[in-house]
This record gives sequence, structure tokens and C-alpha cells, in this order.
Amino acid sequence: MTKAANILTLIGLAIIPLGLWASVIHQAHVYTLMLVCFIGLALYLPNKWLSGFGLYVSAWWVAVYLMTFTGSWIPELTNVTIDAGLFLIFAMLVYLAVYHNLYNVIIIKLPFTKKIIFNHKITLNTWYNAICISALIQCSIGILQHFNLDPVSWVLSHFVIIKNEFPLDTATGTLGNQNFLAAYLAISAPFFLRDKWFWFIPVIAYGLVVAHTSMAIMAVVIGMAYFVGGWRPALISIASVGLYATLINPHDGLHNERVGMWLDGLTKITHSWKSTLFGCGPGIQWKIGDQLHNEYLMVVWNYGLIGLSFMVGFILTISRQNRYLFTAFIIICIDIIGNHALHTTPTALLAVVIIALIERERTGRVSA
Repeated sequence: MTKAANILTLIGLAIIPLGLWASVIHQAHVYTLMLVCFIGLALYLPNKWLSGFGLYVSAWWVAVYLMTFTGSWIPELTNVTIDAGLFLIFAMLVYLAVYHNLYNVIIIKLPFTKKIIFNHKITLNTWYNAICISALIQCSIGILQHFNLDPVSWVLSHFVIIKNEFPLDTATGTLGNQNFLAAYLAISAPFFLRDKWFWFIPVIAYGLVVAHTSMAIMAVVIGMAYFVGGWRPALISIASVGLYATLINPHDGLHNERVGMWLDGLTKITHSWKSTLFGCGPGIQWKIGDQLHNEYLMVVWNYGLIGLSFMVGFILTISRQNRYLFTAFIIICIDIIGNHALHTTPTALLAVVIIALIERERTGRVSA
């Protein structure tokens, strides 16, 4: 893969000066550099489904540049596409850093001695512990907020004027929304099923309750059922959750306002075969200032059925050998049915780390 990266760099030196698809030539060169880097990262991904999706997004990026240059694409939307591309670039960088298990290097230089270098790889347990610690921090802040003790607002109020979007007793942690906090706690929950971390499960459970987000709670129930007994209990819990959402509490099911959003999004995206197949383009929103609150539909909206096929292919072929990681992955897949966790940086970062660890273990790059 190093050879491929070198070849791409050599090609980039030749083609970047030829990238002239912007009104300002230097800006066009920057656009071309970003595209070359994006393609390089996509090629470097170890999973064929993720790599294929990255190359497909690269093709969309080229199309947007060309359409903008020829006047058939609104220039303002080009910036939206670039923002979406940059988000994916950072996600790929995090993914590759975790996958390749980068070394922690500590260099100590004492007087009259040579440099002492300590190298060690970050183990799975280290990653798990880091996830648990970050989840406990967010959970603790959320619980305090539930009791009208918001340390975040208190600190920020010393520097800026605070305008709360939600009631003062809303548990959001530092994520800005109770749905995002609940998703973060839900995805982190399986890693508390270890040794002494098990004693913190009531705290995480209470954090989920005060966050008051049904989709995250449903995802945790199904995920934990799988962890304890495998697919049979998971399927039973899925059926139970389905009955709850449709019969007992339809407000969280078919009568939820988000169902109307999803139907509206599907109606708009399927108005032509082109949008159905290819989508509306990277970063394009269903509605200004709002998301579809469903990552599967967002993929269809942005990248069409082609993009969705890469996503489904990845989900169906992901490694299941690590019970903690795969349970967290199940929770992610369920939560994003009613949440846009992959478009929110903290939860997206958590998901990328988990996916990279799964791939790292599958290919034998793991340290226990």
C-alpha cells in the first residue's frame, strides 16, 4: 500500500497544477489537492466496502467540481460538498490511526545519558477503558443537568452569554442534545460489561433514563440481549420493541413525527431515477437546518441506492468475533434508524473507533 501511496503522490504532482475547475486558479489547485488526498485515503482503507464507498464519494466530488465549473451546480453547494468531504477525510484518518495501532512514543532525555525511548501499542482494553471514562464523564454531566446543576453552562457563563435551546433540566452532557448524549451512552454500554466497570452500569442506565431518548434505550435493550444470549434473544427483543413502538406507545413508532420526515425525504429523492440511484450529492440536507434523523435514509439522500449498497454490504460482512465490539456495532446500527449519530462529531468519532477496532482484530493487528 505504501507503493500505491507513492504512485498517487507522483500522479498528484502532475495533475494538481492541471486542476483548473474554480474561478480562482489557486483555489482550484487546493480543491484538486483535497480530492487527491481523499482518493488516497479511500484506497488505503483496509475494508473493501469502505474503500469502495470512499471512491464513489470521490466520483461525486469530481462531478460537483465539474458541474460548478460549467454553471450547472450552485457554487454555494460546492462548499457544502467540501465540508462533507473534509468530515469524511478526518473520519478516515481516525480510522487508519486506530487500525494501524499507532505507537505511543515517550522520549526521556536525562543529563549525561542517552535518550530513553518507551514504545507500546494501544491495547483493546486501553481503548475500552477510554470509552468508558468518556461515557462516565458525559453521563455525570447529564445527570447533574437533570437536577438543574449544569457545570457546562456555569463555566461558559463566565465568558459568554448562555442561551439554552432546551429546558434547564435537559440532560445533554457537552453534546448539545439529549439524543446525542443517549446515543453516546448507548454505544458505550457494552464496554461496561467487564470486570470492575460492571459496577457503573446503573449509572449509565440512569443516564439513559434521564436523557429520555427511546431509540437509544431500544438499541441498548436489543444489543444487551445479543450480548447475553446471541441472536435468538436479540430477535425476541426486536419483536418486543416493535410491539411496544406500534401498539403500546405508537408515539415512539408509526405515529412519531420523524416518520413523516422520512416519507417526505423518500418522496423527494425518488422523484427521478437519477436521484434515486445517485442521490442529491454529499452534504446536501433534506431541509435547511435539519436532518432526516435516519442515517440510512441520509445515505440514500446524499449518495442514492449505490451509496446504500456499500453501507449494507459493510454491515452484512463485518467481523463478529469480538462480542464487545460487535454488540456496540449492533447498537450503532439500531440507533441510527432514528438518530443522526454519524453526523454528530462525538458519536461519529466513537463509531469510527469501534469500526476500526473491529477491522483491526479481523486482520490480526490487535493487542489484547
